[in-house]
Amino acid sequence: MKIKNPLNTLLLNKRNSIFVPYGNSHDKESFVEAFNADLSSLGYTLSPELIKRLKTLSRSQFKFYTLSLIRDLKELVGANYEFRPLFTNFPEENASTLNWFDRYTNLDKNIHSFSNNVELLSCGHVIYKESISSFGACPICGEQTNELLKDTDPIYKEKTPLTVIEFAEKNVAFEVIDNLLSSDLVLSENDLKMIVSCFRVLSSKKVKKLIPETIPVKETKAYFVAYILRHLKEKHASAIIESMSFTATDILRVAAALSNDNVDLIGGVFFLSFSNKERRLLLSLLEKIDSYDRTADMQKYKEIWKRLGEYLHPCSYKNKFKETCKSFKMIRSNRRVYTFNTRVEKLIEDNEFLKLEEFLSKRPGEYIRKIDLLLRNNVELKSLNNIVKEVKTKDLLIVSKQLESRTYSREIIPESFLEKKIDNHLNPVIEGLTVENTKSTIRYFIPKGSLAKLFIKEEYNFPLLNKKAVKAVLKIFSKELKTRFKGKLSKYIDNDSDSVFLDPNLKKVLLPKNLKNISTGKNIFTRGSKIPYTFGKVTRLFLYWKGSVDLDLSVTLCDKDMNIIEYSTYYQLSGTYCTHSGDVRSAPNGGAEFIDIELPRNVKYIIPSVISYSGEEFNTIHAFMGIMERNKPNSGELFEPATAKMKFDLTGSTKSFLPFVIDVEENHILITDLAVSSNARENQNTLINQFVKSFYVINDFENTYPNMYDFFRMHVESSSFSISEDSDLSISLNGDLNPTQFDIISDLMS
Repeated sequence: MKIKNPLNTLLLNKRNSIFVPYGNSHDKESFVEAFNADLSSLGYTLSPELIKRLKTLSRSQFKFYTLSLIRDLKELVGANYEFRPLFTNFPEENASTLNWFDRYTNLDKNIHSFSNNVELLSCGHVIYKESISSFGACPICGEQTNELLKDTDPIYKEKTPLTVIEFAEKNVAFEVIDNLLSSDLVLSENDLKMIVSCFRVLSSKKVKKLIPETIPVKETKAYFVAYILRHLKEKHASAIIESMSFTATDILRVAAALSNDNVDLIGGVFFLSFSNKERRLLLSLLEKIDSYDRTADMQKYKEIWKRLGEYLHPCSYKNKFKETCKSFKMIRSNRRVYTFNTRVEKLIEDNEFLKLEEFLSKRPGEYIRKIDLLLRNNVELKSLNNIVKEVKTKDLLIVSKQLESRTYSREIIPESFLEKKIDNHLNPVIEGLTVENTKSTIRYFIPKGSLAKLFIKEEYNFPLLNKKAVKAVLKIFSKELKTRFKGKLSKYIDNDSDSVFLDPNLKKVLLPKNLKNISTGKNIFTRGSKIPYTFGKVTRLFLYWKGSVDLDLSVTLCDKDMNIIEYSTYYQLSGTYCTHSGDVRSAPNGGAEFIDIELPRNVKYIIPSVISYSGEEFNTIHAFMGIMERNKPNSGELFEPATAKMKFDLTGSTKSFLPFVIDVEENHILITDLAVSSNARENQNTLINQFVKSFYVINDFENTYPNMYDFFRMHVESSSFSISEDSDLSISLNGDLNPTQFDIISDLMS
């Protein structure tokens, strides 16, 4: 039975800390020392306070807290699985040293000549008995077989700095939950699951106290309203829901959550049957909304509402829910309803920008999103000082950076790349762009934050914004932000200090727009962030998965113009700089692939990728990949958790994934966290060509999205602290406050 401690799981993932109580025992010193030694193999060690507390626990308490921590850490770094590559003694033995392809394909054709020296595998192929220890899967078909399964007991040898796990009081876990639920950022599925796991070990009364009256993000609100309805006592559930306000779309999302479908409503919803209690609740919430607002809001997702009406039967309760019944009839009749957006579109069409500015002031969020349009048309922003107080902090930060980027020209896609002769069949990167028209302004759009839908547009007459006008707007934004930030930082920094060190590397680390699209794993940063990375003697990429499916790990090395210098993949195992551990084509017992990369010359970009060759989407497979730093090519074990720089869990509904790009010249890792729409059986040239457009756009994010340095600098300037290089307290990549503590970032952004 797996020992779980969900509150500590949350603390470890969000604050790199755990709670351990004081006990009454004092005979665990040797146990604690041995346990801490075990943690070092995973790259972690305990703080003095945790060591002191663990020594006082009873035997059962000690087992509960230590085993649950080991379980969580192994899951975090990927050490709870046995890695079985094709070449089990990789990298000492690989495709080049074993000459395996010619040797074994020839053997398989001439089995009758070697019957005494070979063993028949359950997949139907044969292998030399002397070579059984060299393979983790059949060298012919790549299938794992029982004859080749071996238990391993890894002895980790690589040395690496250890991460200290700190002590945290139990109420810090409740603070994390409050920060996440009160956040203006859309939460990831993993965050939602961790919070629910915590709720399941708490009483209904405690859960009621933890859920804030206002949950700003509609998707998060819907998810937890559905949870409340199903798992809390009715009196507690009713009290929470009655304290909340809902729009019609909020209620539609709740219906989607009750049906276990996507609350973002993208791609429609497959509704399940509702209980009479759930049906009456949804209709009663709809009935409370103003008739015009309800009907206008329902227009946004008209077809989904029609489908939901078939399950709610609103007109069966027309005496009780009379106005809601009318709204459904309006939707079914396809009669046009004039909405807020209809009026906005009409004013833009008629070039009535002065009236537009006044009309938008009724909805501050829409006003801010249209501020670029207003500035382009030289409109005086009369309403800005009044509405800025009602705009979300996240939106003020994002729009500030985007307005600033609109005051100057920059090269998004290098001219050297555009000068290349592109084969349109293999490389449909940027249609219509040639050297002659590169003076046009290149704009890119990312609908609903999905890079898979990225498109680039040329604007020949798209003007830059007036610097003076933008400066005036940014001054208003900055004043409002500093008012909101006043004193907030002291909640997370020791008040005994009067200064903090602010790491300049944070200038390349971006604030999250939401948490939903950030991969889960170890040391994961926001897409577009550039993390310092000095290429050592050897970099090892790793991939693990379990299932009768074929995943492939590949890497492509390119020069500054994205010309391919070398690649390593399932059909190209060895090269000048790269060595592949072999192609495992089915892994029911858990399989692995590795690629070792030695310091390359004349290479600027190293681009790893994972594809699902057999066609399954990653969200149907248990898989993860990442990067390790090795001191020597043949040192240590295949997978040493302590050397893992990053680990990405593969969870998307896609078949190709490009997690990051190593820039060898600039000494950083660019987080791309990108799913590519690609036929997995296409070659590396095609995959990289599809990726290039998105790469250049992501590389430009530092110019259009706010960064952590400016964000924390504003907080410091709004507090009693000062910035000092000599301070013991640090806000840095691995400091007292760091960019991966997303619940704290969320709270500071609220």
